[in-house]
Amino acid sequence: MAPVPSSQLGAQPAAPSAQPAAPPSQPGEAPAQPGAAPAQPGAASAMFPEGECDLQSAVRPSDRFVVTVHTGDRQKAWSGGASESHVFAQFRDAAGRDSPFFSLPYLSSTRPGSVDFYILPHVSGLGAIATLLLRRRGRQDGDAWLVDAVGVTDRRLRRRHVFPVHRWLEAGFQMRLDEFDCRLPQDVLDREMVTQRARELVDRRALYEYAQIFKEGPVQLYYEDDDLPFEECPSFIELDELTDEINEMMVLQSPTFCTHEKWSSFLELQKACANTLGLPTAALHWTTDIWFGLQRVQGVNAKLITLCTTIPRNFGVSASMVNPFLEGLTLGEALAANRIFIVDLHILEGILPEERVRPTDYLKQLCAPIALFYLNKHNVLLPIAIQLYQYSGKRNPVFLPSDPANLWLLAKMYFNCSEAQHHTVLTHMGLGRLLMEGVAVCTQRNLSPSHPLHRLLAPHFRHLMITNAVTVEELLEPGMWMYEFMMLKGAGVQELMRRGKASWRLDLDGVVPRQVAARGVSEPSVLPHYPYRDDATALHAAIERYVRACLEPYYTDETRVAGDWELLQWRRELVRPAQKGGLGLRGVPGDMVAGFTTLDHVVETATAFISTVTVGHAAATLGLYEEAGFVPGYPLMLHGLPPRSKEQTPSTAELLERLPGRCHTWFIMLLWKLFSSPRAPRLADPRHRWLLDPASTEAAARLRKELEELSRKIARRNATVPFPYQWLDPRLSLPNCVPRAVVSKKADY
Repeated sequence: MAPVPSSQLGAQPAAPSAQPAAPPSQPGEAPAQPGAAPAQPGAASAMFPEGECDLQSAVRPSDRFVVTVHTGDRQKAWSGGASESHVFAQFRDAAGRDSPFFSLPYLSSTRPGSVDFYILPHVSGLGAIATLLLRRRGRQDGDAWLVDAVGVTDRRLRRRHVFPVHRWLEAGFQMRLDEFDCRLPQDVLDREMVTQRARELVDRRALYEYAQIFKEGPVQLYYEDDDLPFEECPSFIELDELTDEINEMMVLQSPTFCTHEKWSSFLELQKACANTLGLPTAALHWTTDIWFGLQRVQGVNAKLITLCTTIPRNFGVSASMVNPFLEGLTLGEALAANRIFIVDLHILEGILPEERVRPTDYLKQLCAPIALFYLNKHNVLLPIAIQLYQYSGKRNPVFLPSDPANLWLLAKMYFNCSEAQHHTVLTHMGLGRLLMEGVAVCTQRNLSPSHPLHRLLAPHFRHLMITNAVTVEELLEPGMWMYEFMMLKGAGVQELMRRGKASWRLDLDGVVPRQVAARGVSEPSVLPHYPYRDDATALHAAIERYVRACLEPYYTDETRVAGDWELLQWRRELVRPAQKGGLGLRGVPGDMVAGFTTLDHVVETATAFISTVTVGHAAATLGLYEEAGFVPGYPLMLHGLPPRSKEQTPSTAELLERLPGRCHTWFIMLLWKLFSSPRAPRLADPRHRWLLDPASTEAAARLRKELEELSRKIARRNATVPFPYQWLDPRLSLPNCVPRAVVSKKADY
């Protein structure tokens, strides 16, 4: 019979107890009957045993074990000819005594994400379970089954054993697992398990190979024709939810957005937003200097604002220009008082926005601007000067708040347009998701799935490769949404990605408190209202404590770190140049010969990776619609050349002419709305952990308490400010991993 749906629990008699089966190499197995199959997609790694209470009426006194089998919720969790295969389980106790093989039938008829229960009888002479053996027999090549976890309740000894699996089990293969399946390689003494571990890594190195799609940029996974490893595929439920979300938004598109005409007024654009996807916060405030300052401290690219102690030589600002905005201070006094701040986008210098093949292509130009800010006596950050290029001169004026309103607004729009390129190519993608994809591939290649560091990192890398596969297509292929709607195109994206990768260091850019301190803004006494800093540093510290608590039981001293050859190979591949088969990461602790030498090195590195894909990615994306959904407030593209003088003041109609047309505006809004949706479990969600030993479980519980307290602290702060910053609130939105992919689309003109 088929597994019983959760809706019918208690409505049907429970299945009979299982009998031991003959070894799977022999005919005539006596299969166990499944008891119930309540579907709990995404809950597999938590190993919740609640469903077992529904089996009590079916358990006989002679029955000893209740086995819980969690099938992965990924797409193709059953592949090939799974319906023709059979699954067997065998227990071994600490004394080396084996149980008979038990057949677990009907697994092939379950859906991804399902949970099945089996009742197994008493086995004479078998002590407490030490290891579990899973074996499959199949008839077709390519037949594989994704097993998330197996739980075994021993009724006689009143113990529950947890065997996380998180692997594809192919037909004709078997797998032996320790309880919690988490050991350093030097601690694996069983010859069978040593061989199994080595074979797994050989297979994974063949499956996960490197590719460098962006020349001298981040290293990614090599794949052909969208043929990603099964392990990287999304679940059916995730795909359905994402498709539904996109369809629901597309239905909202009004006729207003269905032409290529320009907008007649900003008010018309505001009404169009309000009547479809909702009015972004920026729509009501984007013209104000207060909002422009807030974007630097709580916007989607809030990692650039820097304390200014001296004015750069290439910045043509003078004291006479800005003194009127300094509340009675001179520029020198304001600099000495730490009240002047700067954002310098010099990394964009010399990058062409796109290949110039059409006459209209010469009417777009990417700036490399510098903006100066003043912290006033009310602790409000305000812009006081903007220069759009990296040199001073008559053809590159310094724009000031005292200039005509539309001219000053146009300078701010071009500054934001340039920062939007930096945000999209580097902060959001290149130095976030794409850089971490290489780390995920390196982890698959060098750390066994049974390694504690692999189990710690893997849940945070979920969705990464499939999402990035879409991202690369969007950035580089003409006709795709992001390619068409960004100022930067293929060659420009490649060059900016190269520059960003060359300057990135793990020990600086990957460690939030150091990155903030390097910009001189780590102290609230210097920059009081900087919510990104406050929340991101607190979260990074909490993650670091969690990582340390998880790894300390395994790396009890330096010899344990030095003796881990998988860890050594992992680090070597992280830092090895890309042309020699590595990632080419700079600033990784340790050295090339000895690798990591202390637990601190491992903790710092793992924390940087987890923080980047959780805290960093959330800060860069979850506020996108509220900040950039109103296109003039953070434009991806502006038509026409930037202003080169102050002789002419643009009219409102001329400002509108520089914006994308109605249809393009709709697609940009839709894209940012999709990116702003978390679509992933929250950080520290107990159902999405792979590291399940007692110490790690306690560490996760402490992390959840820390996050709850931090959430309360953020709520108290947000209640006192006019523009709340909620994108790093663990209770509201902070995801455990990169959200699942936005479906790739050709721009439909």
